[in-house]
Amino acid sequence: MTLNPALPTPLAGLDYEPTILNSTNPNIANSQLNGYVAELNLANQVAELPGQTVVAYGDAVGTHGADVVSVDASGNVTLWDSKFRSSSQSIQSSPTFTPGSDAVNNAVNQAVSAIENSNLPQSTINNALQNLQDGNFTANTVGSGSVKNSVQVKFCGGKPC
Repeated sequence: MTLNPALPTPLAGLDYEPTILNSTNPNIANSQLNGYVAELNLANQVAELPGQTVVAYGDAVGTHGADVVSVDASGNVTLWDSKFRSSSQSIQSSPTFTPGSDAVNNAVNQAVSAIENSNLPQSTINNALQNLQDGNFTANTVGSGSVKNSVQVKFCGGKPC
């Protein structure tokens, strides 16, 4: 797979390969691979959005947190979670983004670390970190595979607004 040149190195590394599970059902056997490829595709798509800079993506399968973290020039932070499904269905907002949960707190903390270690201008880093400290960010759950919908939730003060 070709990665957008604007992307940093994936968190799991360029040589990372998800496990193929032991199952005669190809959907199950390839579920980790399909999910990871969907995350990489999402990172490519976000990198192509005007004004968005991806600061983190491509962590190992099973790692909790956002699949992609992006920041715009004003320091607005977006957390992205990819949901690949082989069967046609609608998705809801990712459990990763449940308000007040350990999962969303973990995703925010991971975003803070990624932003602190990014090559963004210092003013953008400062604004992004302040937004996360204040609980102001956007959470996008993006469907892929046979999922045809996505869900966006804007957080203000750590709660949906």
